[in-house]
Amino acid sequence: MNIKYQIIIEEVTNLVKIEHYFKLTTKTNQEFYTKKVVLCTGHGNSQLLHCNKKFSKILNLNHLKRSINPQSKILIKGMGLVMFDIISELTEGFGGKFIKSLDDNLIYIPSGLEPKIYLYSRSGLPLSGKGCKNSLSLPHKPQFFTINNIHAIIESKDNLDFDEDFLPLLLKEVTYRFEEIEGVGSFNVDHFFYPQNYISKNNYHDFYHQTVEYIVADLKACKKGIFQNGTKAAGELIRDLRDNLRLCIEQKKLSSLSHQKFLNHWNVIFNKICVGPPHFRIEQLLALIDSKVVSLEVAYNPQIMEKEDKFFAVSNFTNGQANQIDADYFIEASIPEVEHVVESSPLWMSLDSVSLFNNKGYRTGGVDIDDSSRVKNISGNVYHDGLYAFGIPTEGSKYFTYVLPRPDIPSTFLKDSNIIAEHIIKSLTH
Repeated sequence: MNIKYQIIIEEVTNLVKIEHYFKLTTKTNQEFYTKKVVLCTGHGNSQLLHCNKKFSKILNLNHLKRSINPQSKILIKGMGLVMFDIISELTEGFGGKFIKSLDDNLIYIPSGLEPKIYLYSRSGLPLSGKGCKNSLSLPHKPQFFTINNIHAIIESKDNLDFDEDFLPLLLKEVTYRFEEIEGVGSFNVDHFFYPQNYISKNNYHDFYHQTVEYIVADLKACKKGIFQNGTKAAGELIRDLRDNLRLCIEQKKLSSLSHQKFLNHWNVIFNKICVGPPHFRIEQLLALIDSKVVSLEVAYNPQIMEKEDKFFAVSNFTNGQANQIDADYFIEASIPEVEHVVESSPLWMSLDSVSLFNNKGYRTGGVDIDDSSRVKNISGNVYHDGLYAFGIPTEGSKYFTYVLPRPDIPSTFLKDSNIIAEHIIKSLTH
């Protein structure tokens, strides 16, 4: 085929069907006509909760930096991957440096220009780091949580429950992998999934020291690697089994309550275990905490209040002690939910009668698609033969849509894009 590419850097705000074509209108009122449209819009722009100029989402960080001074105090909600990027921008981005000490520990040298940073999340713990790969071995082959066993469960009945039907096999697999390295009977499944339950909430002193001990232990486990440390091996296994998990979810055999619990509970836990930063980010975090640039004073699930031009965070411990700080700025270190993509985008709002994913009453905010990734309408039919969607906007119809390929594990994102490309080429040539 004679294919030509034209790159147009414009925001599309309107998409209209005209018989066998689409008319696209951009923010500057330019119009384009095309036979095929692939919607892969990624995460949407989240809306600010209010108009306070000192409240910022991650997308506004560069603008916010211009008003930050060394006396500024910044409260960051969330201790995941985005948080690590933010604190890097607020420390190294202001001229601070990390150096190695004589005993090979990482030390942070402040520039004097960085703000004071307060972290917090519901659990009070940062994301677990990724284990180093000190070997070129291929991923672990599942013994129990296999494609064949999952298919057998799917075919056994119509209304499935992830916790009852699939989770026991997954736990058996994770236990097997952990104990391959650490020995039989060594696996504590509760500690693996809920490490925050083993951190004291009695008082700040105990919470701080046990949290730092947890981060230090996590760093040691990362450096030991996924083939020598049971926790990191088990975490990597969950990452390697995403295609198997995808099969459990995308068959749409889960009950609506189970589907909702999987995405809101188990998926969050799995990500905490296996979608972590590289170990040097964990090492940097420890150095920043030690230098007092980053604080854990209100890290555990505080109550947030706003008064005049200040933000207040209060963490309460079981002995009645309350840790309170005030901050000049608040940054939400998270990526917008899928629902925002559909609801806040003029492009999506221009598409009338598009079907959103719906599993027996449970909706995720993503669009419904067929096996060729064509968008469906509210009647369950193809909206238009030339309209496709994949990636983030299809969450619900698809599970965990963007995964980088690794040895012996292809990327679903690349597979889906190939399906769309082949379907488009085939339809155009006929």
